[in-house]
Amino acid sequence: MAPEVFEGHLSARSDLYALGVVLRELLTEAPAELEEMIARCLAADPENRPSSARQILGAFPSSDPLEAALAAGETPSPEMVAAAEPTAQLSSRNAWLLFGGVLIGLLLAMWGRDGLKPISTLAVSPLAVAALQLYLVLLVPLLLAGVVMTRRNLRAGRGDVRGARRVAAFVFFCRLLYSLLTAHHARSIVDESEVLATGLAWSLFYAAEVWLGYLAVEPYIRRWRPQTIIGWKRLLEGRLSDPIVGSDLLIGTVFGVGMVLLEELRGLPPATFSVQSWMAMLFYVLTRAIFYALFALFLLVLLRVVLQRPAIASTIWTAIVAVLFAQTPNAFIVGIALALLLLLAISRFGLLAAAASLFTYLLLIPT
Repeated sequence: MAPEVFEGHLSARSDLYALGVVLRELLTEAPAELEEMIARCLAADPENRPSSARQILGAFPSSDPLEAALAAGETPSPEMVAAAEPTAQLSSRNAWLLFGGVLIGLLLAMWGRDGLKPISTLAVSPLAVAALQLYLVLLVPLLLAGVVMTRRNLRAGRGDVRGARRVAAFVFFCRLLYSLLTAHHARSIVDESEVLATGLAWSLFYAAEVWLGYLAVEPYIRRWRPQTIIGWKRLLEGRLSDPIVGSDLLIGTVFGVGMVLLEELRGLPPATFSVQSWMAMLFYVLTRAIFYALFALFLLVLLRVVLQRPAIASTIWTAIVAVLFAQTPNAFIVGIALALLLLLAISRFGLLAAAASLFTYLLLIPT
């Protein structure tokens, strides 16, 4: 028995003392790290013992460093997450089936848009205005919460500064190229300087938002669900041909096509662009897809942290995102379906799949 039990003070750490006694009897030859953990379990002062049984489990030898870090209650490093192998991988056969499904879905989406009226004749509904207002109302407190969480993560040494810098730089250059492709250029150096300055200002603003959101939410995902960002971490390392990266992008595209097909239920017309505007839209959608994916993920994490009830947090998140997706009252059911698809992509397949789904959706749906 733990020494404090004889004094009438019983706690969870008293059980850890008993566990240490059992382990000392069972394991006559144990690795040094495990021996040290057992010695901590047998400490006379309960405060010097491990905080939980999971921390003790982390001291046992493991072939997977990621699992060992999680078992010890630690936050794995970005490099450890990138080096880990996912628990399940997409087979070649399933990958080809998904790719075929994407092609079929795109054909159905294009075929279903024949004969639709131009987008300019569509009226803006009150729900669409309410959705925009809700987005703006949420954005300010989320940015403030992001500042607090980012500061806390950086002070604790948990922030992936290198990854945040790379994502922000990518968003900056995509937004700058979009600005340059859509700007009305002039022969005057003064006017052209104003165009460039405006583009740089907006690009810095978007990059700062992404940098802030990434540092705020990424450490929590790395702590709670690191398996869902293995592909994302490998992409940030420049491993473009990595099969895990390709798998996440393909799965995300499937979700995006599914979202596009759902939009067909409310009869949105196709977007028509020139070659130059398509290039500009490509860079713009890349920027927004990353930002919206981080926005959605950050909102979900924040709700779960505040409410401490994943089911309730997911329900509230779905309702909010459904309003943001819906453009008319009659399309609210479609908005719920879109939100559920995005929730599944984020929760099950992670940030890269969510960004890919939003990229596909925003590219094919006129906004």
